[in-house]
Amino acid sequence: MQPFLEFIHEENRESSFVFYEVLLDQEKGSYWHYHADVEISLIHEGSGLCFVGDHVGRFKQNQLVLLGRDLPHDFNSNHDVAPAKQLIIRFSHDIVSQFAEFEAIHAMLEEAEYGLIFSDFDPAISEKIANFSTIGDTRRLVELFSILHLLSKHEPEKRRRLSSIRFSKGTRFYNSDLRLRNVLAHIHENLDRQISLDEVAEFTHLTKPSFCRWFKKTMRCSFVTYVN
Repeated sequence: MQPFLEFIHEENRESSFVFYEVLLDQEKGSYWHYHADVEISLIHEGSGLCFVGDHVGRFKQNQLVLLGRDLPHDFNSNHDVAPAKQLIIRFSHDIVSQFAEFEAIHAMLEEAEYGLIFSDFDPAISEKIANFSTIGDTRRLVELFSILHLLSKHEPEKRRRLSSIRFSKGTRFYNSDLRLRNVLAHIHENLDRQISLDEVAEFTHLTKPSFCRWFKKTMRCSFVTYVN
């Protein structure tokens, strides 16, 4: 079985942040992973499914997701459309934590450890992210602070928390619930086919009723709801 989380090592990274584009090709399969950076993810084109912590939902063009440190996530294009295009900025939490003037940004990044999705945000944010590849590192850092400032001022009713569980290191869930991590890994590795209740019950060595009770109590939704 593949690991539930994949740590992305960037020991040789020279900058406090990185920017890159990703084509979410369904044929590449799921990529359920986490990293120590904070991530700004802009859906530049397309639509599909997003998995953030214990959240499963759909994304569409011009949605923005802010992902906190160590939060597992995966984005997949819809099967029947062209691959979605994702613009990603990843940065160390340390570059903002040292400034007391960033109080509103600090609060937002704490909330982002559950994942935040933004809608109807300032178009200047999308423009700034799309232009990241055309400017130098010093200007990028200034623009990153500007993006975070604009997001922190966004109306609270137009940003929504995604995961109901905080996955940061040291939490009970992160460290101890190996069974759930294995079940979620199994689901994510087999997104291209129907997964039956019989299969996952056998996988966890539980009866079907016991598995259903355990899964619903842990994930706050039924197994059927989660996979569909």
